[in-house]
Amino acid sequence: MKIRKTLPRLLGFLLLGILLTRIDRGQFLTALGNAAIPLVAAAVVLNVPGILVKALRWRWMLRAQGISYGVIPSSLAYFGSIFIGLLTPGRLGEFIKAVYVSRDCGVASGRAFSSVLADRIFDLYALMIVGVAALVSLGLADNGVTALAIGVPVVALVLPLLLLLNNSTFGWFQALGNRFGKLGGKLFGPEGWVVELRNGLKQLTLPWALLAVALTVLAYAVFYTQAYLLALALDINVGVVQVSYAVALGSLI
Repeated sequence: MKIRKTLPRLLGFLLLGILLTRIDRGQFLTALGNAAIPLVAAAVVLNVPGILVKALRWRWMLRAQGISYGVIPSSLAYFGSIFIGLLTPGRLGEFIKAVYVSRDCGVASGRAFSSVLADRIFDLYALMIVGVAALVSLGLADNGVTALAIGVPVVALVLPLLLLLNNSTFGWFQALGNRFGKLGGKLFGPEGWVVELRNGLKQLTLPWALLAVALTVLAYAVFYTQAYLLALALDINVGVVQVSYAVALGSLI
């Protein structure tokens, strides 16, 4: 059982090992050794404002739900969740922010989870937009592949939200879920986890979402600036747009 839990975490190291067997390791180490330290340091320092902007976005979404969470505790929760997320497959550990909110603010776990889910969705949409732009601009896909690259993520991310937020479809799911005894009641009852999740998402109305979009743009501007600084540090002469495309595609994969 422990091996099954460990394997997904080792997948990244396995892929890194495969890449290292396919490159000139001498040139690789030389490039790292010749990296411009000031540019690397600048990229590292930008981690702080980049994460703080995302923490501010998350706190803004909490405010939209009527949840008051201080700047310092919310920022610490965000930093801590990112650390745990880096150690877990798919960065699922970042959802631990919901645990902090539920514990510190005394709100239902489903409601707390809704803000974290929305926070991750904004990031996924941002990566999707830049990733699709990369496929088109770099000529990496024909029309069919591009349509697939756009269609699959949109359906995967938008359709479940529409089904969850639509009164008619949710009413059907709720009636079906309540047939499953105590578990169904805990999920779909009047104060069930899924109901709390839905109510939390519905509180993120358009005015609140627009500022969250603006903060997402700012956060990813910092992120892609970091990537560009690292490219410059390694004497990789490409533009910031090309670097952004490469990083977005890598993040999606």
